[in-house]
Amino acid sequence: MLARERVYVWVSLLVVIHWISVVSVEPRGIVPLGYFLGTLSGCATLAATWTAFGPGRMIWRIPLSMVWIVFLLVAVGFNISIHSGPRNGVFVVGVLMLVQWLLTQVPLWSLYVGFGFQLRYRDDLPTQTEASSIRFGIRDLFITMAIVGVLLGIGRVIVANIDITAGGEVYAFVLLGIAGVVMMFPLVVAVLMQRWTIPAIGLSLVFIAAATFAEIPVFAPLGPGPNIEHFIGINTASAIIILIIAGVVRLNGYSLQRLANRLEV
Repeated sequence: MLARERVYVWVSLLVVIHWISVVSVEPRGIVPLGYFLGTLSGCATLAATWTAFGPGRMIWRIPLSMVWIVFLLVAVGFNISIHSGPRNGVFVVGVLMLVQWLLTQVPLWSLYVGFGFQLRYRDDLPTQTEASSIRFGIRDLFITMAIVGVLLGIGRVIVANIDITAGGEVYAFVLLGIAGVVMMFPLVVAVLMQRWTIPAIGLSLVFIAAATFAEIPVFAPLGPGPNIEHFIGINTASAIIILIIAGVVRLNGYSLQRLANRLEV
C-alpha cells in the first residue's frame, strides 16, 4: 500500500468504531445526547469537507460521502430500535444531517472554486519558497472566523424574528445543529493547515467556546429545549470527532493548499 493511501485505512477504522458507538450509546442525559448529536453533526461536516477538498477523485468522493451519511443513519435506526427512541428519529436526524452536509458545501466549494484550496499529499506540494504565498495561513483563518461571526450574527437576527415557539424543542435542536455546522467550519480548516496548526486549532476552539455561550440568548425564547449543558455537550463532541478524524488525515501527510491545478475529476 502506498503511504498516501494509508489515510483511507485509518479513517475507515475510525468511521467503523464511531458507527458502533452510535448504535450502542443510549442518548438520554446531557453527555450521551451530546455525544450522539454532536458526533453525527461533526461527521456531516467532515463528509462535506471530503466531498469538496478530497483526497481522492471527485467521481468517487461525492457518492461515498453520501454513503457515509446513510451509513450513520442506519446506525441511528439501530439505536432507536435498541433503546426505544422516537419513531421519527431517523427522519429528523436524516434531515438535520442532510441540511448540514449541504450547508457546509457552500463555504467549502467557495474556497475550492474561488481560491483553489484543496487537500494535497506532502509529496505533491511545491517547494517551501513556492508554497509561501499559496498555503492556507493564520490570516486566512481570521478571515474565515470573521465571516462565520457575521453569519452567526445574521442567524441571531433571523431566529429572533421568527415565531417558532410551537414545537420549540424540535426547532431549537435543528437550529442548534445548523449553527454548529457554521461555527465548526474554522476548526476543520485549522486542523488541515500545513503550518501553525496547533495555534490555529487553539484559536478555533476559543472561537467555538465564545460562539457556544453566545447561542444561549438566541435559543432561550424558544421555550423548553437545549440549555447551556446541551450546547457544551453537543459542540464539544462535534469538535472532538473533527479533531480526531481530520487530525488523522493531517498526520497522514495531507494539508490544505491553494494550487493552480484543480484535482482531477
